[in-house]
Amino acid sequence: MSDIFREVDEALTYDRLRTLWNRHRFKVVATLLLALGSLAAWQAWQYRERQQRARSAETFFELWRNDETRDLSPQEQQDLQGGYRMLWLFARAKAFAERQEWRKAQQALQAVADDGSLPPLYRGYAQIWQASFDIEQGRLEAAAKRLAALNTKSRKTIEDSPALQGLALYLQAAILAAQGNRKEAQNFLSRARAISTLAPVLHKRLQEAERALEPSDTP
Repeated sequence: MSDIFREVDEALTYDRLRTLWNRHRFKVVATLLLALGSLAAWQAWQYRERQQRARSAETFFELWRNDETRDLSPQEQQDLQGGYRMLWLFARAKAFAERQEWRKAQQALQAVADDGSLPPLYRGYAQIWQASFDIEQGRLEAAAKRLAALNTKSRKTIEDSPALQGLALYLQAAILAAQGNRKEAQNFLSRARAISTLAPVLHKRLQEAERALEPSDTP
């Protein structure tokens, strides 16, 4: 007797499933196709991203081994993307600065500063480096304006990065010292040294700058 009830229950279950399938089969099939299509698109995107990163890395190291200062070919411009493009621009700026080709060095750094796809921290470093190049050239007013703009537009970025904050204070002190305002320069250096999480190399540079600003005992 129980077998009959079980067979009837199975038949009813089958009928209900068949009814649901007939009613919703197009939605089910569409959902499955959408899921499969999304998975395929995701895998294709990941593959393209890996290929792009590989091309960017290859292009960057090729430029780094040879000459960072030469202009990119159209293909290299297409291949060099993201973080590798940023690294190339920083290396390019350094190479031009070593040749004292300041305009080209500033252009490379400006390209980093203007790239909205990069994290604000790296864009801030580019602007700090630009200010240091201004100081190297004796363009103190330009450096001061650049640092003031950085403090205004990227205050949160600076506050969140002890290194960036320390470098900005250090450069402001350098500007004041070059202008003969030693006391105010020392105040900026003291503020920088008060940042507890500074890297040891930057802390050492700040100490050296403070010693250089101390009054000489010789008449």
